[in-house]
Amino acid sequence: MIRKILVILAGVVVFAALGSMARADSFNLTYTNNSSFPDGAVYGTVTVSQLANGDITIEFQAATGYEFHNAGVAWNETLPVGASISTETVTTCTTVGGATCGAVGAGGSFDGFGSYTKAVGGGNGSSSGITDVVITITGTNLSVSDFESLFAAQASPYPLGAGATGTCTFFAGNQNVDQAAGGTGCTGTIVPEPGMLTLLGTGLLGIGGLIRRKLAA
Repeated sequence: MIRKILVILAGVVVFAALGSMARADSFNLTYTNNSSFPDGAVYGTVTVSQLANGDITIEFQAATGYEFHNAGVAWNETLPVGASISTETVTTCTTVGGATCGAVGAGGSFDGFGSYTKAVGGGNGSSSGITDVVITITGTNLSVSDFESLFAAQASPYPLGAGATGTCTFFAGNQNVDQAAGGTGCTGTIVPEPGMLTLLGTGLLGIGGLIRRKLAA
């Protein structure tokens, strides 16, 4: 009897945990308008979630070694008949370099990726920016699909290496919309990401092992 009660309680706990978030979809920002930053790498992720109370959250998170700045992050909103938005608020914002996270505003144009409905800006060039921001949207009859058509961000490596004299900036999106306009310019030394340094070290160790085996033979 006790075992049955424990099983039932465990099921209730799991159900409650799953119910706190009804649905979540994730997207990668892998396309850029700057040849210095090739397509295919992940420069940031976007997660759109619907909570049990019907609210929508959109989280932009910069990849390790990058930030979002100036124009910041942007998304499109395509509401069906019967759906409406009451409030859109920045509820979490992590910054670097002393940046201030802006409020939700009109999206405008993101070079190479078209115009967007809404955006959150912050930071200045590669000296300061946003690494993580969550926007909470309340309203009526909202769905994650209302906010998942296109995403974009103005990004930069952070921090740049010692002795850098310029700003390194580019625009990234989750889809290639064939509007890339040749890049925005990039100067300065880029600090390698820790993962890249680890990969380089592993490769060098592997080459060293092959050389030792050849010499031993």
